[in-house]
Amino acid sequence: MKHNNKRRQRGLILTLAALTFLTGCSAAGSVAPSTVDSGVVENSIENESRRVHYKVASLERADSWESENGTQLLTYSYELPQLQATRQDGTVIEKASGAVEEKALRVTQTFNEAFSGWTEEDFESVINMARQDYDARGREEPDAWQPYDEKFTYQCYETDKMISVQAVYWSYLGGAHGNGVILSWNFSLSDGAFSIP
Repeated sequence: MKHNNKRRQRGLILTLAALTFLTGCSAAGSVAPSTVDSGVVENSIENESRRVHYKVASLERADSWESENGTQLLTYSYELPQLQATRQDGTVIEKASGAVEEKALRVTQTFNEAFSGWTEEDFESVINMARQDYDARGREEPDAWQPYDEKFTYQCYETDKMISVQAVYWSYLGGAHGNGVILSWNFSLSDGAFSIP
C-alpha cells in the first residue's frame, strides 16, 4: 500500500511537470540564452564554444524477475537520454582542459542528473508487491496474470543551443489497466539549465 501511494504521488508530480513543460515547448524559440558563471567573458565563451559539440545518446537499462515456477513477475525497460560533450575531433570530453570544457562537463552533468533517477528506483519493493499479487490472484488464474511492467522511451530534438526531450513513461503495477504519462523537457546548452516558461 505504501508503494502504491509513492507511485500515485510520482504519477501526479510527473503529470504536473508534463503540463508545465509542454507549455514550454511552444515557447522554446523565445528562450534567451545566458552563460554558466565560469569567470570567463561571455563573448570569449561563445567564440571558444565552437570547439565543443553536444550530442544525445541513449542509455538503455532493462531487467526482469520471475517467480520460483518461472512465471514472469516484473519487467522494466528504460531508454534514457544521455548528453555527451565532444571536441571537434569527436572525442568525448571526460576530463576538462580549460574553462570551455569545464563548462561543457557541468552542462552534461546537469542534463544527465535529471534522468539518472529513473534507474535508481528500489525495485525490491516492486518485486515484493508483484510476488504478493501473483500469490493472491495469479496462481489461481494463471491465464489472467499480467506481469508488472515499466517503460520509459523518448524522442530528442536538438539544435546548437537547445535540446528538447519528449518522453513517454508507462507502468502497469496490477489493477485493471496501466498508466501512461507524456513528459517534456527543454534544456539550454548555453546556460546549462532546464527552462520553465
